[in-house]
Amino acid sequence: MNESEFIALIVAIPLGLTLVEIAQGVSTALRRKGVRIGVYTPIAAGLLVFNVALILVNLFDSQDDIAFSMPVLLFALLSSMGFYVAASFLVPDTPVPGLDLDEWFIANRKVSLGLTFGLAIAADLFLFGDAFRDREWDEMLIGLTAVMVGFSPILLAIFGKRRRIILVGLALTYLWLGLLVYGASQVT
Repeated sequence: MNESEFIALIVAIPLGLTLVEIAQGVSTALRRKGVRIGVYTPIAAGLLVFNVALILVNLFDSQDDIAFSMPVLLFALLSSMGFYVAASFLVPDTPVPGLDLDEWFIANRKVSLGLTFGLAIAADLFLFGDAFRDREWDEMLIGLTAVMVGFSPILLAIFGKRRRIILVGLALTYLWLGLLVYGASQVT
């Protein structure tokens, strides 16, 4: 097992558990009679799944560039665990009849979406560390600007006061991620 395979294994396990947490929460809510699913929880669940998929694709694409070190290992462990915590705030452990998951999402979105956004920014800063060390300021500035502009709609979803603003923030984040994936597919 080489260094990148070891890091991938360490990251894949908590990310796999993240996907299990999302699926288990949604399936538990669906099985409970009298629980209103709403729109926000499925959208946020999809956003988390999308981010986990992006991490796995990026991990695979950069497997030749990953050098094992303590900072890389700690970052991989903490970020993948962070996604699990974010997923655990999507649906309550035991949804009771009469529960509105939209209300649950609104009350807990700062943890779930905030962690997702924070981890995405941290990952980009971590990935641009080489550009920073090599003083490739233009590459780093362009990359970070694209990330901040692209992920800024999620701030509407995290801090918005009105439900429509939150929904617009989520929709624009999906649009950005879709454009990001489409652009990446055109480069390869």
